[in-house]
Amino acid sequence: MKPEIVRTYKVVHTWVGILSGVMLFIAFYAGAFTMFKPEIGRWAEAVPSVQQAASSPVDALARAFFAARDDAIGSAVLVLDREQPGFGRMRYADKQGASWQVTLDAAGQLQTGAAQTGPAGDFVDEVHRNGGLPLAGAVAEPIIGFVALLYALALISGVVILLPSLVKDLLLLRISANVKRFWLDAHNLIGITSLPFHLAIALTTAGFCLHDWVYDTQDATIHAIGKPAEAAPRAKGKAEPGASAAWVAPSAMLASARARSASFTPTELTYRGLNSPKPQVNMGGEDWSGHMRAPRAGFMNFNPVTGQLNKGISLLPHQQTNWEATLSAIFALHFGSFGGVPVRVAYAVMGVLGAILFYTGNLLWIESRLRKNRQLAVPLEQPRHVRWVAALTVGLCLGAVIGLPLGLVALRWEASLGLDMAGIGLSVFNTALGVGLLAALVKGAAWAGYRLTVAAALATLLVPATSVLASLFPGMPIAKPYVSDYLWIDGLSLLGGLALLWMAARVRRRGRSGAQHSVWREPAPPAPSPDTNSSQITSNRMEQM
Repeated sequence: MKPEIVRTYKVVHTWVGILSGVMLFIAFYAGAFTMFKPEIGRWAEAVPSVQQAASSPVDALARAFFAARDDAIGSAVLVLDREQPGFGRMRYADKQGASWQVTLDAAGQLQTGAAQTGPAGDFVDEVHRNGGLPLAGAVAEPIIGFVALLYALALISGVVILLPSLVKDLLLLRISANVKRFWLDAHNLIGITSLPFHLAIALTTAGFCLHDWVYDTQDATIHAIGKPAEAAPRAKGKAEPGASAAWVAPSAMLASARARSASFTPTELTYRGLNSPKPQVNMGGEDWSGHMRAPRAGFMNFNPVTGQLNKGISLLPHQQTNWEATLSAIFALHFGSFGGVPVRVAYAVMGVLGAILFYTGNLLWIESRLRKNRQLAVPLEQPRHVRWVAALTVGLCLGAVIGLPLGLVALRWEASLGLDMAGIGLSVFNTALGVGLLAALVKGAAWAGYRLTVAAALATLLVPATSVLASLFPGMPIAKPYVSDYLWIDGLSLLGGLALLWMAARVRRRGRSGAQHSVWREPAPPAPSPDTNSSQITSNRMEQM
């Protein structure tokens, strides 16, 4: 391959990585957390009250709820009890967005109370989808979509750069005094070995984030060509009063689902269009024998009037058309919604490795500038743009690593204390980002790198420490029975915290022994002034006399 081609692709790869690396780091690191989103939600939620923990026979509950339902309730979700088959609780949201839960009391009467929600899982998912941008999802997600396209471009150009030395350098990881060589080997090894995963994530992310724009453009251009002006929209109509009370019982639809797929485990029934003449029941559940359309669910869509599948709609593994199965496979490749726990753990590990890929990419650019400086007879102070890239990389990336676990712990305390502090998780996360960036910009990447890495380790270890405290001191507000789901959160956080402590030691060593004027070398303490030295010498002589 011609050297000019390699150089061109290297420039593209470098600057695409620099421009998008930090957002991709945050998205991937938070994405690793989302592999255990339901478990995180349960870890952070408070002990449910007696009413919140109650469940009722699903048929009697649905019949009573729909008979007494207010017309303002347009949809509701029947959440199935994981411990008691045939039991569940009905949930709905009012116009103000508050979530309510409905069960039956001992006399068979409806009782309504505030539903228990698990915002911690939604918190990590929002950080993942927004890439750490403090913007509304409608604004942040298209930005992430374009960043994903840049990411795909960086992947392709990176492969072109590595092709000339692919066989020779593929599995090399040279740990030596040449730091740039180590980071390059680590970057190449992670990038090439996980290339299919990264290509799938890049392309599916672009599709998820930009598909609304694509559809809107098609509607305004391609689909509008030759169409007459639309007539006034027709009235949708309303359901007959009391029609929902005569709907097919949930147990009948559950039995129909089990007959179609023995490997399908239903978790909820979402009733939509309660006031329309064509209501639907979207039955969601887990089936790890194939590709699921959602992160933890496949779907069947029922007509509650007849109890039959709506036009044969089934988005379950092995129950789909070829086109639907292809779409589900694309979704599953992004969500890791296949293969069960081993795949989820593998996706979590690859998410962290992906974050390291972007972090090392920025470090490589910085190290290449340091190498050019070392070739000078008298090394110069690093240019401002190099110091800024180093500060942005260290401050924002490590700030995110600090902010995610702190946000989870804050949400657990908020729920346990019964506080209503909307958005506290994101507030803690954004504060950590801001403090990390400010520290790196003001004090320099070397000073902030070690201290932020230690802070990231301590923040990550605070997650299992919270569980230990809750177990040792049952009188604490955060105390609650420990269940196996929490092992994933606590175990992975413990491993991550220990790895960050090891990294902190390495960063500390580099800060003390790095090359002079390096962005990684901590500034030496100021030398004492000559006046101070002379006064100390005079004082010492007086003492000797």
